[in-house]
Amino acid sequence: MSSRSLDAFIQFSCYTMKRQPYSVINETSKPKMRQMTLVPTENLSQSINEELWENTVSLLVYTHPKCEPSSKILGLDMDGTIIVPSSGKVFPKDYTDWKLINDNIISKLKEYFDKGYKIVLLSNQGGITKGYQDIPSFKLKIQNIVDKLNIPIQGFFSILNDKNRKPLTGMWDFLNDKGNAGIPIDLSASLYSGDAAGRPASGKRKKDHSCADRLFAQNVGIRFLTPEQLWFDQLDTEKFEMPKFNPIELLTNDDVQNSKLPIINRPNKSELILMVGYPASGKSHFCNRVLAPLGYEVISRDNVGTWQKCVQAVEQAISKSLPVVVDNTNMDLESRTRYIKIAKVWDIPVKCFIMETSMEHAQHNERFRALTNSSHKQISQMVYNMMKSKYEKPTMEEGYQEIVTIPFILDKNMENLSLYCKYLLEK
Repeated sequence: MSSRSLDAFIQFSCYTMKRQPYSVINETSKPKMRQMTLVPTENLSQSINEELWENTVSLLVYTHPKCEPSSKILGLDMDGTIIVPSSGKVFPKDYTDWKLINDNIISKLKEYFDKGYKIVLLSNQGGITKGYQDIPSFKLKIQNIVDKLNIPIQGFFSILNDKNRKPLTGMWDFLNDKGNAGIPIDLSASLYSGDAAGRPASGKRKKDHSCADRLFAQNVGIRFLTPEQLWFDQLDTEKFEMPKFNPIELLTNDDVQNSKLPIINRPNKSELILMVGYPASGKSHFCNRVLAPLGYEVISRDNVGTWQKCVQAVEQAISKSLPVVVDNTNMDLESRTRYIKIAKVWDIPVKCFIMETSMEHAQHNERFRALTNSSHKQISQMVYNMMKSKYEKPTMEEGYQEIVTIPFILDKNMENLSLYCKYLLEK
């Protein structure tokens, strides 16, 4: 695919995503096949005890009438941790298609319950919003599971890909703030178990679909157990893979803490700077905070639309003897060459500024933007993958006066810093 085709694809992708429902755009896990669910009958709806349920925009909350608050919480994922489809299929065919995953569950939960733990389900259920299952049948399914377990349970079910979806801590925050009768939760005494633990395939067990449960526990600050560790007291010897980008290191890693921006002097004549980096790698922040105050004309597709208009804007700025910075991704040689040719015509120096931000870090930034800015036009995983495959590292042979690497500098005074320094992606 040519650079022009890549630019067109990115523009089309952002346009089509804008027209998608919020929950569809934000889904970071692999797409699931549509499940067949029974349409609830009037009798089914009448079987649901709505007094036990609280509905918010993105949460369904269930509380058994005998569920008591506690400072100690045993948090549990549901699918793949407590239940699996009884049909043997990957996804349940209807709300009755489930069974307990093993025979130890009831006795083990009773053991924790007798020790004073409050048993709490914390489960991502984005399939509800996508139409894979309906709310009435899901509620009845939960009530039937609780009846089977015969233990007072509370449940939080995230139905949108927002702050409540694991590994984000919205469900836990709701539990702590509104769902525990004001009793503070003792994090050191609480724990969480789930099957999304970042483990590779082993024996008959397939590779975990994500690391969301392990990351959720880490974000909350509680001990994590795999289902095998919880139900069978298995030793913690299994290998697992954490995400390549660790946001916590931005606050703890000395090398990151000591990173400094290069010294950039105010230009006394026209020159051209080409930024290179993934979307959400910090290019625009750097251009607007560092280069624009030095007199650089910042030109970006975000502002003018197409790369053709960017080329025209660069030519106009250089014709006025202005220093210019092109704030685009410029991941491949073809993208950069179109601007380098202009600089050669006007006989001005060209510099290349490469953002050190990795793709995984940039995707973290992208997720943070989506969580904190509802008007943000989100970028798909497909676009990131395509950019990674098209990336050609800039070299001096392209005609640069110098190539400068720009580190990512965390603003410790930024709004929502605590959110930024949590794991935001599921793997």
